[in-house]
Amino acid sequence: MNKLDWQHCLCHRFGSLGLFGSSSSGEEPKRRRPRDSESHERPWKKRKRRQLPHPTPCRAAYRWFRLDWMASGGGIARARLAEERKAWRKNHPHGFVAKPETLLDGSVNLMVWRCIIPGKEGTDWEGGYFPLTMQFTEDYPTNAPSCKFPSGFFHINVYDSGAVCLSILSTAWKPSITVRQILIGIQELFDDPNPNSAAQNISFELYTKNKEEYRKRVRQQAKKYPSAL
Repeated sequence: MNKLDWQHCLCHRFGSLGLFGSSSSGEEPKRRRPRDSESHERPWKKRKRRQLPHPTPCRAAYRWFRLDWMASGGGIARARLAEERKAWRKNHPHGFVAKPETLLDGSVNLMVWRCIIPGKEGTDWEGGYFPLTMQFTEDYPTNAPSCKFPSGFFHINVYDSGAVCLSILSTAWKPSITVRQILIGIQELFDDPNPNSAAQNISFELYTKNKEEYRKRVRQQAKKYPSAL
């Protein structure tokens, strides 16, 4: 077999593999991928880089507000109080008021809440809308807030300074207790005081020895704090 016959035979047998140009069947030989060393451009490997959305002014401002908030001790206490405020605005008991203090510059101080507790209907406290200040600390809700009426508030379980003496604000405190539960608990305390934990001598003496005079003083106090509406 001469040289031309050998070339014809090899082309016939291996032409389909693309080693000797076109095959005998006339099909176009397959092209192999270039190696990395042969070409740095690999279009099948290129991926379109996803462009992140450019932050809007509102998003950017909120991000910096959050960073400044956390840096100034914002943390858990303010996050919890923000949720409390949202829940209260969505649903709260009739006649009650609870909202963070508004400062002179228009900003909101979540650590101090101005509240109003109405007296229950059918009791000597009815008709009164009693102002209360709730003061929170940075370790809230691990520790309970302090709750104060105006100084000299007449009640067995209220100190002369106005501080409320209530179990859920001290020994019975739990981090799960909400602002709503605190205010309702204080309202219940109005007409159902605890003489065993007296914080005020005058009201205690009247309650235990002259109940009628005690009730009279309560009604007088209710008239002192009428509804603001």
